[in-house]
Amino acid sequence: MKLSRFLLGLLAALLLCQCLQSQEVTPVIYPFAKQGKWGLIDENKKVLIQPSFQYIRLPDRMDEKDLVYAAKQEERWGAIDQTGKVLIPYEYHDLRTSFKSGELVKVITDRKHGLVSYKTGEVVYPIELDKAPVFFGYKLPVAIIKKGGQTAAINGKGKMIVDFGQHKIHVLDKSSDFPDLEITSEGAEPRYVDCWGESKSAKEMQDILIEDRMWANTMISEEVSDNPAKPNTEAIEIDSKPALLVTTKYGSNIHAPPKQQIDTLINVTDALFIKTYIDYKTNKPGILYAICKRDGKIGILNEDNEVITPFEYDRIIQSVDDDPCHLYKGRLRGASNSYGELLVDAVFTSFRKAPKPGLYVVEHPDGYYGYVSMQGVVFLPIDESKVIPKG
Repeated sequence: MKLSRFLLGLLAALLLCQCLQSQEVTPVIYPFAKQGKWGLIDENKKVLIQPSFQYIRLPDRMDEKDLVYAAKQEERWGAIDQTGKVLIPYEYHDLRTSFKSGELVKVITDRKHGLVSYKTGEVVYPIELDKAPVFFGYKLPVAIIKKGGQTAAINGKGKMIVDFGQHKIHVLDKSSDFPDLEITSEGAEPRYVDCWGESKSAKEMQDILIEDRMWANTMISEEVSDNPAKPNTEAIEIDSKPALLVTTKYGSNIHAPPKQQIDTLINVTDALFIKTYIDYKTNKPGILYAICKRDGKIGILNEDNEVITPFEYDRIIQSVDDDPCHLYKGRLRGASNSYGELLVDAVFTSFRKAPKPGLYVVEHPDGYYGYVSMQGVVFLPIDESKVIPKG
């Protein structure tokens, strides 16, 4: 009896360990470069692939499992995983991965497009399409493909769900996990298929069609109801000191209230710039942060007069909207976030927005090139504290 209880307890412990392991978060992985060659590094600064590639592109999203990276070698594109294993050989003029296209990767040669499965490496559709297919849906996406004036549809598994023909294809419920398709031909009733290619009746599709039409009408009404921004200035006081409140009020539509962007310039002895916000409960401005100068150096204070970016910088340029504040030490650059809090020290030769939201592109004096996240994680194998500012 005691042995049975012991075995049951041991089994429960093993199952718990397995569950905890399955919940472990995989570290975020980004490309980085050293002296013009690219590799992969994770958020803990562990180099997974040494810089050896001509180029490695960022994936569309970093929260996926089994990430696929477009990589370039000897002027040809292929695809690799995070270990460097080749999933698609280096044979193409260009290659684009997308989380929206399921296991399919778009490949391009001589301005023609095709589809390759990164799981098998097989060509799912040959390189003869006129345009790159755009996929809709999530768990099993679908795409409309065109060739020689005819139209067809394919799903994210590579299955042709509508054959080529002289018809029009419309993707319904585009943002769903499993979208459906409407096929219309001249002189014929519309027909419908799901993302597996199975036929569906008009009655089955009735609710989806109504929702799809409502969504289209909503998008149209938002597009036509735009109004120009209207700036306004007002003399105010903050902490009994004179200030100028500059408010930009953006046009609204029937779906969204007006937005306000608030910037305040204030005449304070050591304050060069003050960023404010409007407290919508009291309708009064409050201080978000203040860029100040002390003993010849510039830093940032919050509304409680606490230092949130140290007084170590030669110059600070204030944030605009959600952009960071730019910090300068001589020729080196860093950033504070849009709230004025230190993001990364000024240790880079350049710091700018990346094409993908929430990322910044940086260059380092030691020849590194890579990315910094909005949380201040530096995806480079460097110790930022050891960089000596240069005049």
